[in-house]
Amino acid sequence: MGIFDLPAPFLQFIDNGVAFLPAIFRLTLWSALAGVLSMALYALVSPQKKISTVKIALRKSQGILAESDESFTELLTVVRKTLSLSFQHLGLVLGPALLSSLPLICIMAWTSSQFGHVFPEAGDRFTLSARPESAAASFSWQMAGVTAPIHEAGIWTAEWPNQSQRLVLNDKDDSPLLEIPLVAPIPQIHKRLWWNSLLGNPAGYLPDQSSVDLIRINLPARQYLPFGPDWVGNWLTLFLIASVSGALLTKKIFKIH
Repeated sequence: MGIFDLPAPFLQFIDNGVAFLPAIFRLTLWSALAGVLSMALYALVSPQKKISTVKIALRKSQGILAESDESFTELLTVVRKTLSLSFQHLGLVLGPALLSSLPLICIMAWTSSQFGHVFPEAGDRFTLSARPESAAASFSWQMAGVTAPIHEAGIWTAEWPNQSQRLVLNDKDDSPLLEIPLVAPIPQIHKRLWWNSLLGNPAGYLPDQSSVDLIRINLPARQYLPFGPDWVGNWLTLFLIASVSGALLTKKIFKIH
């Protein structure tokens, strides 16, 4: 678990309590909440009065610049003042904007694993590949009650096990790499990287000494709309729309600069 994953258990607890609601409704609520919290945090940590004063001065300077027919020297003075106010405005909002993105990142990281993919049904066929591709040929499997996976052109095809079955992928030295079903429906398992201290992989990691850096499992992506291309109905599109809408609505209602 990374730093940005710390709220995940609390978010999961709340989501479990409203699991009777449709997934698209819960995803929209969490996404909108992410935008609202980020904008509210920005309002709390940013110097709103200073920003308002600078914005008024900047608009006035921009108006003078647009209507100016003065000499080049006087025009240059107005340009310098406008640029100075623009950089001052940027300096006032940049730090609070970065800090206020934390709720958005935390909720977005959790929703990606909660609403992004699902496990196949027991007996459904799925594919598995690795990086480097050549290493996949040396994999072996431990099975119990499952049809033996088939390898062809760097890709393994297997059947998804049920609760009473066992399917374990082993490295070329017979050391276990992962067990299917995974802990969470994440389509990529990799070795632990530096940024996993910030954002962890809920499905776990490959051993550091393994012959592969990454394993991809073709898990079904969840679709929340019955129309349009796949990207329209996936979790990320809905998250961005709802979170931006929540942030803009909060900004308008509370007149946040």
